[in-house]
Amino acid sequence: MTFWRRRHHHGHAQLSAAFEASGSVYAVVNRSWPDDTPSKEQFRRIREWLNDIEHNIGKVEVDLAKHKRDTTNALKEATQKHEAGLQELRSLLRQMEASAARIDGRALPVIGWGIVLSGVPEVLAKSPWATYIVCLLSTVVTIWVAVSVIRDYCQANRQLGRPAP
Repeated sequence: MTFWRRRHHHGHAQLSAAFEASGSVYAVVNRSWPDDTPSKEQFRRIREWLNDIEHNIGKVEVDLAKHKRDTTNALKEATQKHEAGLQELRSLLRQMEASAARIDGRALPVIGWGIVLSGVPEVLAKSPWATYIVCLLSTVVTIWVAVSVIRDYCQANRQLGRPAP
């Protein structure tokens, strides 16, 4: 403390410290003087001690303001980082939902053709020309749907940065 640095004083000081588990240190200084010390000298010493205390309080206020500013900045950075990650996840989720909807939409014609083929009337099934046309049309539609699904799957993998199979 600056009190002890300025001039040599007679008397003694006791320093007792208390340590907490959180790592904080509290120091209590007990400055005393001999009984025959004049009141004027006692008042002067007390004023110096108060000045030291006010100076230390000012340091603590500055440190606290700096710590608050640093904590606020770190919190803002963490919030921005997490918001960016959340936006990216939301975007990926929207892309996955759109891709799933496209695949589901393309699967419906295949299901429909399966229903049509399973329910072809017996007369139509006996006709060789109608059977060839229906089979050829079903094969073309199935190939078209399969190729478009594979193309969408490869495009989605490229957007995510993964290699296409």
